[in-house]
Amino acid sequence: MPFSVVEGASDTPAVTDALEALAQALRAMPSPVGAAVEQLHQADVEHALNSTPMQWRRHILGALRIPIAGTRVSPALCRDVLTRMRRDPSSVKSRHAAGHLTQPILNDLLLAADSAEPLTRRWSPGLLRLTGWAHLQVSAEDGALWLWALDQTWMTDGLPAKSIAAVREAARRVAELALVPKTVSYVVRRASRL
Repeated sequence: MPFSVVEGASDTPAVTDALEALAQALRAMPSPVGAAVEQLHQADVEHALNSTPMQWRRHILGALRIPIAGTRVSPALCRDVLTRMRRDPSSVKSRHAAGHLTQPILNDLLLAADSAEPLTRRWSPGLLRLTGWAHLQVSAEDGALWLWALDQTWMTDGLPAKSIAAVREAARRVAELALVPKTVSYVVRRASRL
């Protein structure tokens, strides 16, 4: 189930309750991954596929049942990927493809709150939105990242303000209670879990 609390995410009842509240607020959202898929452009898919190692690219295409013979990313291939993801943007298959498609962006997103350079210099708002909604988890470690990401217009564009406010408030509570310092080792551990 999307947006469930990560197993073993907390050892204190207060943080566990805050994580459950965040998960509940996220599940009340009208399919944010599906909405992010709908807002993607062909150029976004092309940039992501070109940034993806070949073995991951094959996995993405296989998940969408797109046969691939060569290694070249063409406009026709990008249109096909986008069309298949948009057929049922809220499906498990589309969410799976979105997770792999945005894998190259994840490390930048995990380190973004500590960076002076905006992520939009390298990645489009559509790819950043899809990355956030596809990868951020309901965990003490991601609480502060949720809070930061929800303050970015690329993350919340097109979603109901009332739902975003509820998620932001729940994320704020998690971030306050967890106070988990984000280190490079956390980013490496987090990226390796995916």
